[in-house]
Amino acid sequence: GVVVIAASTALQRLAPPSYLAAHTFFIRARTRLNVERLREQFVTAGYSHVTQVVAPGEYCVRGGLIDLFPMGSQLPYRIDLADDEVDSIRTFDPDSQRTLFKVNELRLLPAREVPIHEAGRNKFRSRYRETIEGDASKSQIYRDVSNGVPSAGIEYYLPLFFDETSTLFDYLPKHSAVVLHRDCSGAIESFW
Repeated sequence: GVVVIAASTALQRLAPPSYLAAHTFFIRARTRLNVERLREQFVTAGYSHVTQVVAPGEYCVRGGLIDLFPMGSQLPYRIDLADDEVDSIRTFDPDSQRTLFKVNELRLLPAREVPIHEAGRNKFRSRYRETIEGDASKSQIYRDVSNGVPSAGIEYYLPLFFDETSTLFDYLPKHSAVVLHRDCSGAIESFW
């Protein structure tokens, strides 16, 4: 694959690859599925439980049907269970609820780039109070995160959620070629 990216975007801090690896999971047809464990994984990965799935980062469990809309996906998926086995996985139209096509497996990425579960919120609040001066309770972002709401701009607070952050280069394969075009040094200097 090829990634074309602005120098300033390449330098943005990201969640560490270990966070992504720990919160990515697979669902395959014709395998056993523990629904309660799956619900726990959804919560840990930042997915929201809703009554009807319409947007990325949402899931719904109704008896033997599980609807979910993975992050990065164009369409939601419906998992049909036969007892504790995945009978089928199909995409569907969120407006009409009609099935579109069948797939054999599904890869789910975390719903958020920050861990918004209780342990993540606790780490954020503690580090926020250590790092940022003033009354934390007056900060909208502090209140939002405390209530489990991932506010706009939360990505700028990544260091408060993680011991260390990464860049795009940490996600690239070991022997990737990096090609620079024009004045990257100037763009990097300007960004800093």
